[in-house]
Amino acid sequence: MDPRAVVPSVGALLDDPEVAALTDGLPRAEVAELLREVVAELRARVVAGRKSRARPERQRARLVAEARARLALAAGVVRGGVARRVVNATGVVLHTNLGRAPLGEDAARALTEVAGVYSAVEIDLVSARRGRRAEGVERLLRLATGAEAALAVNNNAGAVLLVVSALARGKEVIVSRGELVEIGGSFRIPDVMGWGGARLREVGTTNRTHLADYQAAIGPETAAIMVVHPSNFHITGFVGRPDLAEIAALSRAHDLLLVEDQGSGYLVDPRQLGLPERHTVRQSLEMGADLVTFSGDKILGGPQAGVIAGRERWIRELRADPLTRALRIDRLTIAALETTLRAYLNDSWRGLPVPTMLAATAADLARRAEGLRERLLQELGAADSGAGDALRVDTVESDSRVGGGAFPEASLPTTCVRLRMGSGARPGSVAALGQAMRLRAVPVVARLSDDALLLDPRTLLEGDEAEVVAAVADAGGRLHLA
Repeated sequence: MDPRAVVPSVGALLDDPEVAALTDGLPRAEVAELLREVVAELRARVVAGRKSRARPERQRARLVAEARARLALAAGVVRGGVARRVVNATGVVLHTNLGRAPLGEDAARALTEVAGVYSAVEIDLVSARRGRRAEGVERLLRLATGAEAALAVNNNAGAVLLVVSALARGKEVIVSRGELVEIGGSFRIPDVMGWGGARLREVGTTNRTHLADYQAAIGPETAAIMVVHPSNFHITGFVGRPDLAEIAALSRAHDLLLVEDQGSGYLVDPRQLGLPERHTVRQSLEMGADLVTFSGDKILGGPQAGVIAGRERWIRELRADPLTRALRIDRLTIAALETTLRAYLNDSWRGLPVPTMLAATAADLARRAEGLRERLLQELGAADSGAGDALRVDTVESDSRVGGGAFPEASLPTTCVRLRMGSGARPGSVAALGQAMRLRAVPVVARLSDDALLLDPRTLLEGDEAEVVAAVADAGGRLHLA
């Protein structure tokens, strides 16, 4: 008998009353797609496994039950969708998988207010004629960076691609070998050059690049020099590269475009947040960069966007390029970005979630961790030491991370609440606890480290602690740990 015959069909599962109850409210086509994935996984496992001696009816019943269980998990995740609230207890402030920067209250309010109505996204209300999209954002960016002009697109990768495509297509762009970075999703600087139609000219070595290397590479086909901040890795030791002002003087002498891709982008000195020194966007422009590109949803603490700030002559060319339309931002991004930028101009940026999290002190985080530990112990009715299968709850010193490919060398001291299992717990119990916490109506994502779950208070927003307590109690109860 073909072992695949015992695997329930998608059609049979669609007609199963329990499956119907589990997927109530989901479109039938979506349920069928989920079931196809479940059935394919079960079929592959049956084919790869040892032949069962159980009767086919019993095997089929067991597989139907497993399909229901897997579908219940999948349906719970799908039903919530990507727009659901998630509690970030990982300590990674700019967690790319969790949407990076949470918006400030004013920006979230502005986004909500404009979402369900018409808005003046591209109209001059004085003349009633068509206006320029995001003109208000551009004005605020000029004020915040000191740039002659600015342009906002959908993300920083798009910003870099637009610059290369519009201003260096068919020409060479010089980049140091130590700056040929790869960011999330395998997005690499050499690939950007190819997609933008430019030719990459590498200079220097991984750890050291001299001004003379740039000088020697300049030729009749050179259109630009690009300085890329290697934000997601850090090299120490025998390293060196020219100062931006030196590269700017060289580019001006040869009438070349100088682009700095800051990645995160800084409107204020990062040292005010306890982070290492970096040039702000304003400083880079003052040092001679023609264009600076950066993200809106990293250190800036705004929505996903890519910003290009710099000289008017170059921004004018970028606005006229057809690719700009494909990369333009929508009214929701405009509303949130405008409000976030005003927080910097009003000097109220310290109240935004990202700066608040980054600037949290070790003493404050230790106090918050102790308070969370006490709430958990009270809810669980547990003791510090734990016994048997009980869940052990204590605190431990650790480090948070900036995340989002920013400041990999930065150490952010913190204190985490640590969840461990008693001596009688089954292998994998910690991972099962983490999964159960993620599969709630309000998922709680923790950090798995050394066979323990760590809950970092640095990235908990207002109201999140109650969800964490509920998640641990609920998941522990389901797994018979509390």
